[in-house]
Amino acid sequence: MVHPFAVLMAYFRNLFGGQNDDGKESDNAAEVVEKLVERVETSTAYEDRRDALKALRSLAKKTRLPVATIGMAAYMEVLEKERSNPEIIAITLEILVAVVCDDEETAGGTDELGERLSEIIVRRKGFISSIMSLVECYEFNVRRALVQLLTALLRHRASEVQNAIMSEPMGVSRLVDILHETREAVRNSAVLMLSELSRANSQIQQLLAYENAFQLLFDIIDVEPVDSIVIEDCLFVILNLLRKNSSNQQLFREASLIQRLATVLHSFLFGREGDEETESESEWPRQKIANVIFLLQVLRSLVSPRENVITNTHAAQKSISQSGMLGELCSVLLTELGVPVEVLTETIIAVAEVIRGNYTNQEYFAARHLLTNVGNRPSLLVLLMSMTTEKQPFKLRCAVFYCFLSYLYDNEFGKTKVVDTLLPSSTTNDSQITTGQCICSAIMSSESVQVWMGCVCLMHCLFDADHLKEQLLRVQLTIDSAQAPSSLLRHIATLLV
Repeated sequence: MVHPFAVLMAYFRNLFGGQNDDGKESDNAAEVVEKLVERVETSTAYEDRRDALKALRSLAKKTRLPVATIGMAAYMEVLEKERSNPEIIAITLEILVAVVCDDEETAGGTDELGERLSEIIVRRKGFISSIMSLVECYEFNVRRALVQLLTALLRHRASEVQNAIMSEPMGVSRLVDILHETREAVRNSAVLMLSELSRANSQIQQLLAYENAFQLLFDIIDVEPVDSIVIEDCLFVILNLLRKNSSNQQLFREASLIQRLATVLHSFLFGREGDEETESESEWPRQKIANVIFLLQVLRSLVSPRENVITNTHAAQKSISQSGMLGELCSVLLTELGVPVEVLTETIIAVAEVIRGNYTNQEYFAARHLLTNVGNRPSLLVLLMSMTTEKQPFKLRCAVFYCFLSYLYDNEFGKTKVVDTLLPSSTTNDSQITTGQCICSAIMSSESVQVWMGCVCLMHCLFDADHLKEQLLRVQLTIDSAQAPSSLLRHIATLLV
């Protein structure tokens, strides 16, 4: 009699290949698997069933197809009827993890076999209920394998697993509770599982937030080294919960979690209290860079002008300023902290979105200075000097450009101050560089990108400010010392010819 799952295995083998010698080898593996599965299904001795499952586990990685298709019914029966036996349950879960996950999957590739097998598993009636009933089991191997299996199934069949978990009583709550685990291997796997569970499902995102997932994730961040990959995983989950989710953003603010975010940023930049002092690193570890960038992306999710309603954005901007985080971000730009260029670029973009359309924050930023050997330089001037330096990385210059435009956005007073620096003045020190000089320097540059940036900066000074247009008509440029000055308007017009 042909085993019913052998037929399914043959279908998969034809679908994914496996002919000639490989086909013979696969047939031999199928025979071995079928005998082991029969022992699991028919043996009355506990040791015999356990040993058969162990043998299947050892075969699972190399022979995923037969182990999965021939033994699926047996594994499901074990999960449903052997709940009082954690050893057998753990082995069975580990088999399912092995067949669903492809360790040799290439980066960016798809695991079609894992996808099909996950579909079979998830659509089996009562499977998710059986899995969720095991969440309460505290045995290490069971919990770890359970979380790994859920993670893999979510990667392959996200919406189906998400819906099944939501239909379970306290389903999301029970999964969040795993974050309380003191065993790091289980806890860290649970963070990865939540990163998959929280993807593209606003209802689950809201449930996770109300189950204190934010606070628990920050608790984990607080005890991890600043260059731990676990911090990146935690921040990724937080980002999933906040991005384009106004109710979660409101909850985040009201729970004073922006202040906790500020504390984490401070620890990244200056270390934690009680940490051993080490010599300043010439280079940040790659993982620390990734962690800081993720933190800044979390911050930006609260103030992004493209993703949030204006009331939420303004409330977040105010909270970020009050937490002291805007001040520390400005310090990154204006002091010698030795941050990598990737972090500096992301910080400039974060500052841009924190000040955009918020006059109080815009004026705070404009009032900050960089102390140099030629005196104090205002933050706006520091930005523009970076934008007009060709040697600076292009992404950094674009970030600076965006930040300057964000300072001008809905800021008539700021626009007026910038335009004033373009006008002739008897009180201006000739040796002192001004914001207006930087803009004019960009417009007269031989580098086309710089010319474009300078012109756009000037254009944004004039938005909703008709009275400043008349002032700009007074601006004269000296292109060549041998020639008479010409108007700024004339020079810009010649650029179009």
